[in-house]
Amino acid sequence: MTASKQPSGGNRKSDDMRRRIGELEEELAGVRQSQQFYHQLYEASLAGNVVLQADGTIVAINRNFVASLGYAKEELVGKKITQFIVPEDRRLAMNDLRAAFKGQTTEARAFDLIGKDSIRTIWVASGYARIEAGDSRQCILVSGMDITERKRATEALRESERRFRELLQNVNLIAVLLDLKGNVTFCNDFLVRTCGCTKEEVLAHNWFEKFIPPEIAGQMKDVFRKMVKLGDVPPHYENDVLTHDGQRRRIAWNNTILRNPQDDAIIGTASIGEDITEQRHAEAALADIRHKLTTAREEERRRLARDLHDSIGQSLVAMQLELANAPEECKRCKQTPFWQGISDRCARAVREIRQVCYGLYPPTLEPLGLSAALKELLKDYRNHVKISSRFSEAFKKRPLSEETRIALFRIAQEAVQNAVRHSKASRIDLKALCRGKTVVLSVEDNGVGFDVEALRGRGVGLHSMQDRAEAVEGNLHISSQPGRTVVQAQIPTDR
Repeated sequence: MTASKQPSGGNRKSDDMRRRIGELEEELAGVRQSQQFYHQLYEASLAGNVVLQADGTIVAINRNFVASLGYAKEELVGKKITQFIVPEDRRLAMNDLRAAFKGQTTEARAFDLIGKDSIRTIWVASGYARIEAGDSRQCILVSGMDITERKRATEALRESERRFRELLQNVNLIAVLLDLKGNVTFCNDFLVRTCGCTKEEVLAHNWFEKFIPPEIAGQMKDVFRKMVKLGDVPPHYENDVLTHDGQRRRIAWNNTILRNPQDDAIIGTASIGEDITEQRHAEAALADIRHKLTTAREEERRRLARDLHDSIGQSLVAMQLELANAPEECKRCKQTPFWQGISDRCARAVREIRQVCYGLYPPTLEPLGLSAALKELLKDYRNHVKISSRFSEAFKKRPLSEETRIALFRIAQEAVQNAVRHSKASRIDLKALCRGKTVVLSVEDNGVGFDVEALRGRGVGLHSMQDRAEAVEGNLHISSQPGRTVVQAQIPTDR
């Protein structure tokens, strides 16, 4: 009986042993699978991972770290990490490694490592992880990101910014950078000299509160913030800037939006400004001279018209009356061709003098107004071309200064004369109307047209019309092509 039981007990032990071995194998397979999983994570990490001993010996390294330095893994494992750190960073790196082994917190910092072909900058994360190697050695896992390209881009950006600021500093124009709130983040010396203040009085101060005239500062500040938020700052505009002593300087600006190169977010504006104060003063003086010249010219025209009418005109009219009322004894002479010729020439001279006087200064312009003077102007041309006129009620009733009335009349006179003399037109249309606070006068014909650009600056008549429009702060636009030429003047009425 005893001999028959012993194999049975041995079998049970064998079964227990096999079951235990199977369980251990399963646990080992699980451990291996877990190790494989974590090794894959270690290798696939976007960071460069390196396992170091206390003396800096490299125990393991993942493929990202290898790729950053450009060496084969066999060229790195077993070597001291300090061999691959630039000399000036080695002491700091080893101090951090020793601190990590003592369980002390380390700061995140960048180290320059010596790659196979170039220096690579690695940003090492804070808080190194302590791990135990397979042979029970204590090691540290260090993780870092290769930021070489980012560092180069940042340095290039800084260099570009330095050159940009240097350029702004040396240019003989105002240069100013504003943040989203309108605070000054940069200004050049030219701005300081123009405004008569120090840089400390400019930088970090709100541009609109310090340099913009108070009557428009609030409005400009609000508009600036809204437009910057939309990224829609006007590229060009003008405004007055206050100097330290309260003077106003007129500045013409060129503006652009500033964006963060990393995320393209709007961070402010950059503006280059030209001081055009003296230019505007010169333009105002020129406009004043032009105004005085135009006034003097019109006064001279009026005087000549009056003198011609009162002297030669009246003498010719008197002569015409005398010829018509000659004594009875001259009756036979009056019927001769010679006498009749003298009478006709006298009548013609009277008409020509009247036309000259009207051309010099229309007698209806003052007593009857611009509409009546324009209609009277067109009468002389109806025998040559079909001509029409249309004036809006607002135009007829709009009170205009004498200077504006004369300018509009002279422009219409020149445009109609040009159309009759040069265009070979069969129809001319004269229109005048009001658009808000602006009078719009246009003369259109269906003639052969002409090259506007070719005649610009050469045609006396075109230049005269342009001058007259600008003298009353208006503008003149001329377009021409075969079959349609339009001369349009727009003159403000609230001058």
